Amino acid sequence: MNKKNIRTIITVILLCLVFVCMLTACNKEKAVSSIQIIQGSFKEIYALDEKLNLSASKILVTYTDGSTASISITEGMVSGFDTSTTTTGRTLSVTYKGKSANYIYKVQSSLSVETSFRFNIGVVENESKTGYDVDIKADKASTVSGGVYALRFTLSTSGGIVLSEPTLKLTSAFKMEIYSVSVSSMVVVVYSESGYDCINDGDTILNVKATKPSSSGTISVQSGSISNGESDFVVPQSSYSIGE
Repeated sequence: MNKKNIRTIITVILLCLVFVCMLTACNKEKAVSSIQIIQGSFKEIYALDEKLNLSASKILVTYTDGSTASISITEGMVSGFDTSTTTTGRTLSVTYKGKSANYIYKVQSSLSVETSFRFNIGVVENESKTGYDVDIKADKASTVSGGVYALRFTLSTSGGIVLSEPTLKLTSAFKMEIYSVSVSSMVVVVYSESGYDCINDGDTILNVKATKPSSSGTISVQSGSISNGESDFVVPQSSYSIGE
């Protein structure tokens, strides 16, 4: 092999090495020095059970080389957001490439709500299509410290919907009492007779038959409260709309 060919081969090898180094430099991610939540990314005050909207949420990322970039915030970057209970100050965190930034927000409601427990209303049209089967279920009972052993609420309707007498769907360990009964409203009390059996997530508390509304109406659980045997907790209203 002559010297000219050797020089050509060496030149090609050197060029390849330079190209590989350039690719490595391009593919190497810049190290993040810090992040900052851009003003307006999060609301200061949220309503009870309000969802997080990240459509306009961004962070300002500062890299170790001094450069910056604006990055959209995704759901997986956020922790600590919870609107299931009211609070005068709760902290969420945004984490990106190992760096975090915090934001303090409030959750407000007309009532102070200290539990994530909710009454879930399920409505199915009956086979004759003359009315509805309505199930009142327990949601997030497991989040209540000590368990849920008793509950109380007003079941009411609007739009001319008439309710029948409810049927208790829990085990025989529970008892139900009904007060202030009318065609569109009743106060329901359910409790563990022994005080040892608690309500579980997804349990159907009761079933009630409901007629169709004149045009449109609602079925609501109002003035709800639960007890863990030591303290009572307010539960926010739940509603289900029927008709037009």
